[in-house]
Amino acid sequence: MRSGWQVGKIFGIPLMLDTSWFLILALVTLSNAARFQAAGLPEAAAWITGLILALSLFGSVLLHELGHSLTALSQGIKVNSITL
Repeated sequence: MRSGWQVGKIFGIPLMLDTSWFLILALVTLSNAARFQAAGLPEAAAWITGLILALSLFGSVLLHELGHSLTALSQGIKVNSITL
């Protein structure tokens, strides 16, 4: 099993963050920030916007996985955790 941290529970399902989550967060933020800086946005605004977009991406993935988990629970299938 890979290493990670439990950061909470949603509907009784443990929510885990894998160590790779932080690397991917940084890369997505960097990529978006560079794109916004190239488009003329000030540096601080570009970084904040990049971070917001990266967190929004992870939020949408979480909602997607939560949908799978809630469907499984409604069918009587045990859900061990959601790992991002």
